Amino acid sequence: MVVPMKSRVVVGIAGGIGSGKTQVARQLADLLGAEFASFGDYVRERAREFGLDPVRDNLQPLGERLINEMGWDGFVAQVLSTWSRKSSLVLDGIRHVNACRAVESQVSPYRFILVYLSVDKATRVGRLEAVRPSDAAAIDRLEQHSTEREVHASLPDLADLLLDGSMDVSKIVHEISASLSTNE
Repeated sequence: MVVPMKSRVVVGIAGGIGSGKTQVARQLADLLGAEFASFGDYVRERAREFGLDPVRDNLQPLGERLINEMGWDGFVAQVLSTWSRKSSLVLDGIRHVNACRAVESQVSPYRFILVYLSVDKATRVGRLEAVRPSDAAAIDRLEQHSTEREVHASLPDLADLLLDGSMDVSKIVHEISASLSTNE
């Protein structure tokens, strides 16, 4: 069942590695009848163009390089380039304060809402072990990369909505949708 918003909105989903961002973002986009865009999908697409295996150990340095080459505005513009602006957007994988600022600026006059999924490390590692064991084993090292440092340090304080990401995905999506409806 699609629950369209009365006013258009851009919802950014943030959280640590293995927090469930992508699942939540995709289900929320489906529920709202919104478009979907992803920072991770964009970087993976570019990795393939460069002939790189799209694994996190390649994606993190590539993402950093793209940001350095394009600047935040250019990088975010590329990620948003598939959005038609004819409907709301759910944006997966926000990892930086500067990304939030660039998104907010570029989606105006749409309202930008940042949702942060808070999930303890043990739960995130358990989730990763099921889908990407190499990421689970390397989570401490991966989270030290520049593309991850602000996720836990700064983004929770910027979030409009802070949710327990260990809940069932459908419950998280319902809470986001209810919050959006309340704030229309």
